[in-house]
Amino acid sequence: MHRGFRMKTSVGCMVGAMISIVTATYAIGFWEGSRLLVSGHSSVAHTITVLVALMISAASLARAAPHLRAFGEAIAAAENIFKIIDRPSPATLVGEAPNPKNIRGELEFRNVKHIYP
Repeated sequence: MHRGFRMKTSVGCMVGAMISIVTATYAIGFWEGSRLLVSGHSSVAHTITVLVALMISAASLARAAPHLRAFGEAIAAAENIFKIIDRPSPATLVGEAPNPKNIRGELEFRNVKHIYP
């Protein structure tokens, strides 16, 4: 239950943040657009074009935000992978490994089965 509460709280905060960003984008766009219209620095057509562009970009950002979780999970997984790569090899810790003098570099696999879940 505790994990479910944390998940619901984080999803609620994420949705609230997305809606807040979209609403703030609209508010700033309308505010600045009205200021430019009143001062004569912009026409109605240019202001509407910019407002529509802002609305489309804010909606696109809101749609992309839920996928940011995947980046966090990828960073966490990469950290574990780099720890495994950086650790010393267990073969060198056991003792002196045999050092063959003549290596051909040919591999042959026999009776190998790959099962993908």
